[in-house]
Amino acid sequence: MFICQNQFIHNYTNAPANFITITNAGAYVAYFTVEFYVGSEFYNHKSPNLPYGKSFEIIYGSNARQIRITAYCYTALGNSKIIFKKTSYTPISAYFSLGGTVFSPNFTEVPCPPNNSIFPKIPCQTSCCCCCYPKTSK
Repeated sequence: MFICQNQFIHNYTNAPANFITITNAGAYVAYFTVEFYVGSEFYNHKSPNLPYGKSFEIIYGSNARQIRITAYCYTALGNSKIIFKKTSYTPISAYFSLGGTVFSPNFTEVPCPPNNSIFPKIPCQTSCCCCCYPKTSK
């Protein structure tokens, strides 16, 4: 799995960070974007292209607001097609699995079991990448 730990995250004076992880299990090449504001600054981060079986994670600070997550797949003509959009005013940590075909792409938000929330004492019990991170209070 690739992880995008952009250097701007080190400039945040807050902890812990939040993250969006997406795994492509679909029969297409996908990518996703995470957009948000920190104060009046706007940030837009894009994953690399994700062929079948690949994952990517974008990490962002817990002081981010107006978070917009959009996942896309490429069509046979090379155009982008939206698979899903999710918005949140407050920071979230989430794991999504993409599926389907280019003709009918879909997604699932994979929940993390509460018993996997104590890091590092309890190892991951599922393939959900987010369960390996400590839970944050909202």
